[in-house]
Amino acid sequence: VIEGGSKTAKELLTIDVSDISALLNDAVWSFEQTYLPYLKGKGKSNVKLSEGSIRLTFELRRRKVQVEDSAPVDGEPQTVWEPVLCLNDRTCSIGEVDLTLQGEGKVTWILNKLAQIFKAPLRDYVVRTIINVLTNRSGVLLEKLNENLGRYWGLIMKTAKISMDDLVEVSDDVVTKRNTFNANEVELVWRERLPLGMNLLTNDDSGRLKVVDFPRGSQARKVCTEKKIDADIFAGATVVAVNGSRFEEQADLLDALRDPSRPKSVHFALSNAEDAERVRSFVEGDKSFGGDDNGALSGEDKESEECSVSMVEI
Repeated sequence: VIEGGSKTAKELLTIDVSDISALLNDAVWSFEQTYLPYLKGKGKSNVKLSEGSIRLTFELRRRKVQVEDSAPVDGEPQTVWEPVLCLNDRTCSIGEVDLTLQGEGKVTWILNKLAQIFKAPLRDYVVRTIINVLTNRSGVLLEKLNENLGRYWGLIMKTAKISMDDLVEVSDDVVTKRNTFNANEVELVWRERLPLGMNLLTNDDSGRLKVVDFPRGSQARKVCTEKKIDADIFAGATVVAVNGSRFEEQADLLDALRDPSRPKSVHFALSNAEDAERVRSFVEGDKSFGGDDNGALSGEDKESEECSVSMVEI
């Protein structure tokens, strides 16, 4: 069902897809324990998903763009407002998940009983994955649409009886273009089905997933050596994407890192020396390290606060 129109000044299109079902026969499953005794296993299963639904809401907003070949005013480049099509809301739900592991015997019977316990986490994981895929793929489409519609916005807005003042300014939580990676971001690729070999800080003041270190002898160190990169430069770095996908929730990012599938591509935003030292000091409990206004620990402000570190080894 596709609904369009100008009920509001900004909402242009809502796409609702309901009663989605999927049957996956011979779906391959596997598990890998990333700590001693490093248990692993694999097999096939039959999966049935039903009562699914997806909703995508596209809006027309406005953003400031620099005027080409214009003289600066008071040292600042001239800017104008232009419309931009964006994905404002994306939701997904799955009503039922039926999971049956293939095989015979008591072991399979026990595993199928245990599998029922994981139906809810499995459903949540599939939903999060679908939303992330929709977000990333929509960015590519929206970037092309905004580029091609640029010359027609005047006609479109006149036909829809929308003025620039009616539009809300674009915000960071909407999708308008594909994910891009900054110059200070480095990609590493893991290919062996072994633990990644990273110590990560999960409760940094920034709210981001930070690298504490790559332990010696780990696969992460080996990957750096093969790429001729000093592994120590990743201390304090931020994990920003896995397999090209960025995640809004830290839990989703951790799930993507824990996924045993290989190869696995991880993008890191390298930190400056001060931020790397801040992370190191936080982990080591050195509260005497001075901070700044950007969330760093401050000995003066937090002298009496107990240092509580939350880390995960992946």
